[in-house]
Amino acid sequence: PPPPSSWRYRDSSGTVQGPYPPLQMAAWFAAGYFPPGTPVVRGEGGGAWTPLPPGDSGRDLLLTGRAPRPPPLAPHLAAPPPPPPVAPPPDSVAARILALRGDVPAMNSVERGDDPAPAPAG
Repeated sequence: PPPPSSWRYRDSSGTVQGPYPPLQMAAWFAAGYFPPGTPVVRGEGGGAWTPLPPGDSGRDLLLTGRAPRPPPLAPHLAAPPPPPPVAPPPDSVAARILALRGDVPAMNSVERGDDPAPAPAG
């Protein structure tokens, strides 16, 4: 769209003021007369009210009629992979259950806690 020829604004009491030329509105904005968020609309009428953004973006909106573009988003960073599972201690109930399911190598008799076999008589 072409640059606006005039602007209207809604003051703090809700009263619509204007129309005023873009250079005048930009000068008032630079002087701090319009806090960020002040609703403005092109003076030609019929448009949507836009809250003035802060700083240079507000000035640019008043002079060009174009709303500022938001800054680009940071690229999505994938979450780091989860740490590898920690095997339960060999003498724990969980280790025994996993061994029975075949999820880990079978435990030997010492790991299972079996009584040692009696020594052969001799």
